[in-house]
Amino acid sequence: VRGGQRDVPTYRLLTVWWNFAMAQKTPKYSLHKASGQAFVYLDRKPKYLGKYRSPNSWQKYHRIVGQWKQVEVGSTDASCPAGFDA
Repeated sequence: VRGGQRDVPTYRLLTVWWNFAMAQKTPKYSLHKASGQAFVYLDRKPKYLGKYRSPNSWQKYHRIVGQWKQVEVGSTDASCPAGFDA
């Protein structure tokens, strides 16, 4: 990279690879330590699910991830559509 110019073909290849790799991963069920809440990241934003390890939070997690996977089939973008809610 000289003079602030990007190698466009390499940049595009890495972007395509990153989108493919991220689309293949199932979002993690995680603990927000400060609040004790369970959450999952979709579209780079946390979706809070309720008390960590509660049956209700697991149900919300599986519902949201199931919706996310249905939308992701045939999509190359790893973002979450606007209609998802926790």
